[in-house]
Formats: sequence, C-alpha cells, structure tokens
Amino acid sequence: MVSEFNFILDLIKRLPDEKSCHQYLASRRWNGYMVCLDEFCGNDKAYIFKDGIHYKCTCCKKIYTARTGTILESSKISLTKWFVGLYLVMHKKGISSVQLAKDLAITQKSAWFLLQRMRIVLGNEQDEQLEGTIEIDETFVGGKNKNRHVNKRVKYSPGRGWPDKTPVFGMLQRGGKLKAYVVDNVNMLTITKITNYHVRKYSDIMSDGFNGYRGLERSF
Repeated sequence: MVSEFNFILDLIKRLPDEKSCHQYLASRRWNGYMVCLDEFCGNDKAYIFKDGIHYKCTCCKKIYTARTGTILESSKISLTKWFVGLYLVMHKKGISSVQLAKDLAITQKSAWFLLQRMRIVLGNEQDEQLEGTIEIDETFVGGKNKNRHVNKRVKYSPGRGWPDKTPVFGMLQRGGKLKAYVVDNVNMLTITKITNYHVRKYSDIMSDGFNGYRGLERSF
C-alpha cells in the first residue's frame, strides 16, 4: 500500500481528501469484487452512499466502509494522515514517534500508536501464507479499565473478553513474519476462517487452551 507513489507530492495529488483515500483503500482491499463484511452474509452487492465512503449491503443492510474489519477501523486519525504517515515510514530508514507527530500535526502518543499499527499493516502487506511453526494469540485493544471512573468500569466476560475493547487476532511465524487483524469477535468460526486462509496446511500451530482455537485441530 502506497508503495506505488515515488514522491510524496504524487501521493498528496492522488489522495487529497478522505473520499479519495477511502476509495483507494477500497480498490486495494477488494479489487472491484466487494463482499459484505458480515461473516454470515457474503453478499457481493452494496449501495454506495453519496459521501463515497460508506456502503450498505443490499442483503443484510449492514453499513460499512473500507476501514471496517481492519487495523484502521478504531483509529480516529484521518486516512489522509494515515497514508502520508505510511509513506514516510516506508521511505525512511527509521522515523521516531516524535518526528512523525511533528510531520502529521498529531500528538506524540497518537504517533506512537500509529507506528505500532503501521508495523502490523506492513506485516500484512505480503499475500503469501505463513508456514512452519505458527504462534497464534488474541488480544483486546483499548483503554485500561483501572484508569476509568469507577462507575464507567466494565466487567470481564469469560469467552468474550472486555466488551468495550477491540479484539485483535495475530499469527506469528517463527522467523519474524507477523499477520494481525482486527476482528468482530474471537470465536471458533472467526479464528478458524482467518487461520485457514493465512496459514499453510500442515503447519504447526502453537496456542494456549482458549476454546476459540479448538476448531483448528481438524485443519492442522
């Protein structure tokens, strides 16, 4: 993503606003063959809103954007800044969160989180499957419960995690390759579907005893 732009001015001219950024992301993600993001639907037709950003499935009526279901979904930073930041990260040998914050006019804390997510995005850029020994794990991204006011704290729900946080499922190949995805949930169906797609058959899967991993026994 954005590797096709040789100069930052090319990027800015091609993607000057949120609409153009979303349409570019949609073209890279679906390549003209859009499929509903509801795991139980799979319909390939959708209405496009006038803003050119939102889509509505003609079947289940789910509304989504090109960000939905990606590491970009929960980010409040605009796609224009995301793409400029991604360009800077890809075209410099190294960039600190302090410098990225200055370049994008965002806080250093936001720049730090942006860098972490960009590393995941760049890790997912390659389409080849992971193979060999693969470590899988799930995590939940969001604010710390202890930092909330006492009347806004939420209770942990076994099997679901923290209901106010975003679940992320990751797969790490021994040797360094990493793929991680924002998911709607970490149930067995979701995890099995993602793992079957991104991990070569007969690879060795290393995981903990979480129930969501039980379905992998039949595939690996």
